[in-house]
Amino acid sequence: MEFTEPPHSPLRRLRRAAGLLTLWRPRDAHPPDADELRQATAFYPLVGLVIGLLPAAALLLPLPADARAVLALAAWLLVTGADTLGGWARACDAAFAPAVSTDDDTRRRRTEALGASRLGVMGGTALGLLLLAKVAALAHAPPVAPMVAAALGRWAMVHALRTYAAAPPHDARIPAAGGVPLWSATWVAVAVLSLLTIASPDPVWTAYAITAGAVLALAATAFLVDRFAGVNGPVCGAACEAAELAVLWMFVPWG
Repeated sequence: MEFTEPPHSPLRRLRRAAGLLTLWRPRDAHPPDADELRQATAFYPLVGLVIGLLPAAALLLPLPADARAVLALAAWLLVTGADTLGGWARACDAAFAPAVSTDDDTRRRRTEALGASRLGVMGGTALGLLLLAKVAALAHAPPVAPMVAAALGRWAMVHALRTYAAAPPHDARIPAAGGVPLWSATWVAVAVLSLLTIASPDPVWTAYAITAGAVLALAATAFLVDRFAGVNGPVCGAACEAAELAVLWMFVPWG
């Protein structure tokens, strides 16, 4: 007898979340419906934890700090396909497009820039700076840092989708804004981040890093939503990257 997985089982939603956030594509004869995409977001922080495992392993290699950092970032991008990185670049490129006559025209111009085939100077600069900043931070970060950053970053995506209305351009892989289970995702994130904090070499500082990541992610999301009058794929990607960057930089030895 062939086992048929229930269409809305937790395992199916977890697999769907992994397929949306990583390069892994689970075999499925039935394409997901809109409700399944929304419900899968509850597992985004857990998938983020899994995403952080490979860069965390790279930070354990017996190599110089700079080499470990580059390998960790490469592993991070390999697992995710650099999807959120692309959202960061496009969001920064469009958000700083020059203003025109009216606010509505300015938002329309910036929204059109999100779908442009070419990346502008601002987007390319933001992308380069982000990569440099991540490598610099990973050179000092403990192995727990990528796992904390990736889990918190995926929670930031769910928060953006739940809190703000949708804005173009629309991406079929992004759940419809407004109906995602933020509370479920938050409880998953709290469980994951609590375990990582306890397991970290410095729990107090890890808690500070989580707080900094959440604050920067929420601030970046609010700024971009004001620019585009809503949330979309690039805004979600930028929110995730902002959270990751803040977490990693909290582990830089200041002073």
